Amino acid sequence: EQFAPDGVVRALRADSSVYRVLRAPAGCYTDNYLMVYGIPDLLGYQGTELHAYDELLGGKCQLRHLGSPNVWQLLAVKYVVLDHSVQHPALTLLGSGPVPSQDGRPMYVYQYQDAQPFARVVAEAFKAPDAQVPSTLIDPRFDPRRVLLVPPDAPVGVTSLASLPDTVPDAVRSQQVRPDAYRFELAEPLQQAAYLFVSENYYPAWHARVDGVPQPVVRAQMSLMAIPLPKGSRAVDLTFQSARYTVGRAITLVTLLLLAGLGGYGWLGRRGGVGAANGEGRGG
Repeated sequence: EQFAPDGVVRALRADSSVYRVLRAPAGCYTDNYLMVYGIPDLLGYQGTELHAYDELLGGKCQLRHLGSPNVWQLLAVKYVVLDHSVQHPALTLLGSGPVPSQDGRPMYVYQYQDAQPFARVVAEAFKAPDAQVPSTLIDPRFDPRRVLLVPPDAPVGVTSLASLPDTVPDAVRSQQVRPDAYRFELAEPLQQAAYLFVSENYYPAWHARVDGVPQPVVRAQMSLMAIPLPKGSRAVDLTFQSARYTVGRAITLVTLLLLAGLGGYGWLGRRGGVGAANGEGRGG
């Protein structure tokens, strides 16, 4: 009963695309119920999120930018779950009314009509200091589909723009192969060099291959990712491979084996001692 699919999960699980859900009431909480069913929650699953992600959302436990349409689009928000009904032109109710949540409360599941894809092609990247990026991203005049904001030390990007480039019409098919791997396929070969924006949190352990050739993964839009695409690009594979995690896992396994060995040795020693004591008593 604790982890059975509730009405919200049943309403969302038919959608096989890659997206995020925004749940409300919003706040800092530890409920990871949606994670059990592989449904990405914009607010995460625990309290050790990346600092850059906190800044994108407007501060840890403050979420000042949570109402920004630009933030919703950057984070590929496709569904909104509320504990009350609303009337908004960008939100369409799924079904005919509320559905029961895990704890029995009625919840309303809405589809966000202005949702953006999890990955898309963006023509240009502009270098900007982190202090200026969050306020720029939430500015209604800024269109994140037309330009990426990358750190000043990024290996790509320009420092000046005469004008904002147009949006790139090339559609991208996104597939989450497993929790640590994505595959992206462009509908048509790229006509000119550009960038693949991915609505996934940047971390140095992410590695990309474009048509089999390694390409750098760059932090973009404060906390998310971008991959340079040469002209003619068709497919991108993105995988998470952390050498530190691999070493840490090996150390943990060796430590557990040693502890198990010591525990077994101690148990056998105690058994031997008890047996000897019992034998000596019978001999007497």
